Parts: sequence; structure tokens; C-alpha cells
Amino acid sequence: MLVALGLMLGLSGLIFWQWNTLQEREREESQRRFQQEAQDIGQRVLARMQAYEMVLRGIAGLMIGSDQVTLAEWERAVDQLQLQDRYPGIQAVA
Repeated sequence: MLVALGLMLGLSGLIFWQWNTLQEREREESQRRFQQEAQDIGQRVLARMQAYEMVLRGIAGLMIGSDQVTLAEWERAVDQLQLQDRYPGIQAVA
């Protein structure tokens, strides 16, 4: 009876240890996936902000290069940027 009890306690301890190890691995894997996804999202946001910066620099060049920007010049500059094709999601440039 004592041997059976000892064996049962030993096996229970082994099962608990394995379960605990698996839980820890799962936690670490989840954390790694989360960090990877967060880094990917950060890179996409950074790339998008750099694209918007390029649009603003183009428009700033128009403003700096002209004493007074006419409506026709503005429309031509915006058309040349091809906002909807190159930068989808930009709502307006004002």
C-alpha cells in the first residue's frame, strides 16, 4: 500500500511538473508571437508615416518654389503625386 501511494505521489508530481513546463513554454511562445506582431505593426505604421512625409515634402516643395500657388498648379501637383494609387488611405491634402 505504501509503495502504491509513493508511486502515485511520484507520478502526480511528474505530471504536474510536465504540465507546468508546458504552460511556461506556451506563455513564452505567446509572448514571442505578441512581440513579433507588435514589431510588424510598428514597422507598417512607420512605413506609412514615411510615405505621408514624402507627400508633405512634395507639397512643401511646391509652396516654397512658387510665390503664389494657383488652383491649377495645386491640382497638377496633387495629380502628379497619384495619391490614390501610391498612397491609398490618404483622405485629403490641404
